[in-house]
Amino acid sequence: GVDQFQFVINTAPTLTAAAADTTLEDAPYSFQLVATDPDLGTISDDLLKFYLLTGPSAMTIDSLNGLIQWTPANADSGDTLITIRVADNHNEADTTSFVLTVLNVNDPPDPVALIEPADNTVLTPADGLDLNFLWSTAIDIDSPNLQYILKFEAGSYDTSIMTTDTALTLDVSVMDFPVDTAVLWYVKALDQMDTSTVVDQFNLTSSPPIVTLEYDTLALRIRRYTAKDTTLGISNGGLTNLRWTRDSKPTWVNSTLTSGSVAFNGTQNLALHLGTDTLDTGHYTGTIQLTTNDPVSDTLQVFIDVTVLDKPELSLALYQNQVYPRHYEVMVVDSLGMIDSLHMLYGTTPLVLTHPNSNVYIAAITVATQGNKTITAQAFSWAGDTTITRNFTVTLNKAGHDWLAMSSDGKVIVKGIAGALDPNEAVTIVDSSLISTKLASYAVLGRDNAIQQPLLVSMRDTASDKAIYQEMSEGQFVELPTLNRNGQLMAWTEHFGKMTTGIKTIQIPEVTQLSQNFPNPFNPETNISFDLGFMDGLYQNVDIRVYNILGQEVRTVSQTTLSPGHYNLKWNGLNESGRQVASGVYFARVMTNAGYQKSIKMVLLR
Repeated sequence: GVDQFQFVINTAPTLTAAAADTTLEDAPYSFQLVATDPDLGTISDDLLKFYLLTGPSAMTIDSLNGLIQWTPANADSGDTLITIRVADNHNEADTTSFVLTVLNVNDPPDPVALIEPADNTVLTPADGLDLNFLWSTAIDIDSPNLQYILKFEAGSYDTSIMTTDTALTLDVSVMDFPVDTAVLWYVKALDQMDTSTVVDQFNLTSSPPIVTLEYDTLALRIRRYTAKDTTLGISNGGLTNLRWTRDSKPTWVNSTLTSGSVAFNGTQNLALHLGTDTLDTGHYTGTIQLTTNDPVSDTLQVFIDVTVLDKPELSLALYQNQVYPRHYEVMVVDSLGMIDSLHMLYGTTPLVLTHPNSNVYIAAITVATQGNKTITAQAFSWAGDTTITRNFTVTLNKAGHDWLAMSSDGKVIVKGIAGALDPNEAVTIVDSSLISTKLASYAVLGRDNAIQQPLLVSMRDTASDKAIYQEMSEGQFVELPTLNRNGQLMAWTEHFGKMTTGIKTIQIPEVTQLSQNFPNPFNPETNISFDLGFMDGLYQNVDIRVYNILGQEVRTVSQTTLSPGHYNLKWNGLNESGRQVASGVYFARVMTNAGYQKSIKMVLLR
């Protein structure tokens, strides 16, 4: 017979050629190899296996399906020859090769480790302004030239500082860290393309500003109508910058600066200008209010206490004792209340002062002789000194003699006849500088109850429309009937007191004069007019009678005491019995105790 058998001849597998390929560093790479074998699925039932002949050590290949897998590292960058072999069960094989190019991809630097300041560091003024930051050196396999970003974050606060070093010293005041929260800080390393991740994050808390004012109370003395410039020092003892704002101030304090910033251990001067142009003398207070970012002293007040002073303004007044006419009191009034000390002299004799209240000083003097007298007051104060000198005259009348008193400037004269005053009375004349009432120009001092007869007062004034006015007990100035003769105003008075001049409203005749009656002839009555002259005295005894042609008295028309002025009397043609007299010629005669007498002829026609 014939033996039949099947003889199989093995065929080698074939690999599909792989073209050159590229991949990225650090990116997973895979490639599926494809192999063919005619014996697969036949009686031979070959099994193919794949082998990596050349390639990176970390590259893998699935021996059954030919899947290549690899993640290239930075060191694998460049061209790599990959050779693969596929073989069947009979060790028939095929190989293929291709070049795999690994493209370099930049790697970020490694994270840095923070070294100092330690986490949760609390800064204090004792640490000073310089704060040292230190961190580890970052590793970057792609680049040795690294930069670092030092980052600070706290709420809205966000600050970055770039450096090439791993240590940095910062001025805390320049950083101006917030004080109400902790500041997070960390460091990133970066090359030309990438930045490292953050592993360490530390916290630090800055020292808050510590405000100190140069003073909290400012007490000054300033002379009136001057100004004072001063400063208020605002200092900071904390590491964080002190920021302040001026909220309010007194109106009489000027300050152009309204806010500022003060670094650690620094001081800023707030200029203050205190002007007294609108201030009178006295005591003034006010407050300057500041707000700051110091959490302990966020609101501050400076109390300002100003005393406005001036040189003493003195007024002197001389008063005569109404019981003892040669004794006087001098009153000094310090209208501004500025006197620190006061000295007074009567002539060259120091006076002893009493001080009944804060603004008044009183000294007693005794006048032994007549003549011009001098009082000097010397006032001393912080704002300056004031010296004033006042003069007055004293006349001592003698019994049985006419007398005359004159002011020290010669502008006022007081005359009296013998007996017009009680014996040995003192008459004192002072000008306005020694009078408490400034409305008065002069004062004639003496005891009213010592006046026995009117006194003639003369004041120098050339104006024809002026008269002498005298202050009465009610405090009102009353016009005295005044005559102007040769630039001298003259008036009679029965009182001592303060005098001045004013508008003349009272007209008086200078001399006594009888006028012709009118009408004349007359029936049934006529007017008899006459003037009583100023020069004949304040009070005059007046006698007016009518006589017939035989010289017989017919009627006494008036017999009285009158003052200077114009008068008009009527005669009704009746005699003393009240009967009508016959027609004819009659005479009216006027006589005064000053020696004046005159008659006029009158005709009665019935």
